[in-house]
Amino acid sequence: MISKNKHSGFTIVELLIVIVVIGILASISITAYAGITTRSQDSVISSKVQGIAKLLESYAATTGGVVPQADWACIGEPADYPAENGYTAEWCHQPYQSPPIPNGNDHPISATVNTKLKTVVSVIPNGRVPEVDLGGGVKYRGILYDSSAAQNSNRPVLQYYVKGARNTCPIGTKEFSGPDYTRCNYMFTSVKSESGN
Repeated sequence: MISKNKHSGFTIVELLIVIVVIGILASISITAYAGITTRSQDSVISSKVQGIAKLLESYAATTGGVVPQADWACIGEPADYPAENGYTAEWCHQPYQSPPIPNGNDHPISATVNTKLKTVVSVIPNGRVPEVDLGGGVKYRGILYDSSAAQNSNRPVLQYYVKGARNTCPIGTKEFSGPDYTRCNYMFTSVKSESGN
């Protein structure tokens, strides 16, 4: 009598099918996770912009509709913007040059704006947002405030960047998009700057 040796197990085809199915499920999960992460970051940004806007409007309510004068200042406390990863402490923009040029294309926190806003609130809201790389070594990590931006009809504006070229912004309007980022503006309509604009 001859005994037959039966091997139980999976064939190569069956194993390949399982591997392909796992790969498809993994790609769907990764795509869904990226979308959830983006929506979560957008929600945080929207909340921060709304909080800062309400603070500025509260300040304006105590000063006859006037907001503090600022030329593209980071919003937040000094501790919100530590010196790290190429950033200078208290700056939300990675400087074009080192050391940074005062009143150049760099954006530090404004102690004057913070002092004025602290007449309404004890702690300035954290304006730090997820870092966005604009390319060429230029990066942003915070919400900027300008009280009389000429390109915005001389109205106060909060400006921030989000990752990805988009058609819309989490809050406010899209100014323009680069290959991997979008610049967004939240413009005020019912307040004016100290300079009278």
